[in-house]
Amino acid sequence: MLEWGLMTAGRGHASTAAGADLAALVQRRHEALATHLAAARNGDVEAVHQARVASRRLREVVPVVAANLPRARRKRLERDLRRLTRALGPV
Repeated sequence: MLEWGLMTAGRGHASTAAGADLAALVQRRHEALATHLAAARNGDVEAVHQARVASRRLREVVPVVAANLPRARRKRLERDLRRLTRALGPV
């Protein structure tokens, strides 16, 4: 139990800390995607690759963060991210 207390010291309840960590992860992934998409639109080949990677990473976290969303909204989000990844594929 002492070890658990050290891991969450100063961060509040474990579920709150996990939620904050997850939100920060989604924010970082979203920012990476936005940054790389902007450069990809300007013709940067490496940015296209990085945007594809960022979109796949963001797609992987959506089922976890969107679990409490209505099913239709979650599916739309997943579909939109898949379409974005596919659109970046042939470029």
